[in-house]
Amino acid sequence: MLVARRLPFSWLGKHYLGQWRVLDAFAPFRFHGGKVVVPLDEYDVWHYLDLDGYHLNRVRNFAAIADRMMPAFDFIDCGAHLGLFSGQFSKLSRNLRAIVAFEPNGALFPFLDGNIRAGGFGNVTALKAALADFRGKGRLCAPDYDPSSSQALFIEPDPAGDIEVMTLDDIAARLGSDRVGSAVALKLDIEGTELEVLRGGKDFIRSLQQIVICLEFHRKVLARIGRTDVGILAEIAGFRKLRWVDAEDPTRVIDPTRSVWEQTNTSHQCDLIGFEDG
Repeated sequence: MLVARRLPFSWLGKHYLGQWRVLDAFAPFRFHGGKVVVPLDEYDVWHYLDLDGYHLNRVRNFAAIADRMMPAFDFIDCGAHLGLFSGQFSKLSRNLRAIVAFEPNGALFPFLDGNIRAGGFGNVTALKAALADFRGKGRLCAPDYDPSSSQALFIEPDPAGDIEVMTLDDIAARLGSDRVGSAVALKLDIEGTELEVLRGGKDFIRSLQQIVICLEFHRKVLARIGRTDVGILAEIAGFRKLRWVDAEDPTRVIDPTRSVWEQTNTSHQCDLIGFEDG
């Protein structure tokens, strides 16, 4: 895999190795002085051969804004996947107090806690659960436009499902009222369920003294759920007034009444960071 990754047109190597099922395995990779265990067929392994650089600019900007706004805070990772974002964040933030990571995918979850701690941060709680605006059971579904990617899976309610679904409002009761503090950095990368998570956490979010949010928008996801970037930002403003900036370039302030695609010069995916001024 490493040889194929370094060759020209490495995507062809990934394609054929995948067809030959050579990539149906997990393997350790170096990560900030430790090791993370990731699937060989993951896009991020091929894109970031050096995983120390995993989404480095976006995560660095998120951590810097969170540190500037909050002298001490907890990081809640909604859609933690393999834990690389959390692990990277823990290396870049100086004010981080604790990490609470949610990941419903049973194939990935066994690696989550260790992967986050590979960044050298020890105060980690990993929960095998999905977040939404209801409590109960659900199942993971794959979209038609990306049926094989673990990063594209989304949660659907299903009383017979095998995944626990909870709300952000449940966090204090689940972990203890002293486990999550009054300042939170919240990452939302959950393939279209962002508003449901926020709706199910209104009381929790309103109770916080400070919050900083990293929010992903994806054109295909928005088309699937029938929502717009402007509509989502407007609903968030209904219970928390935030200033939004481009996660890749925080000097670029986002007008929430206009298309984020026009303002960030991106074609299919962009990430925003929201925080309260003053």
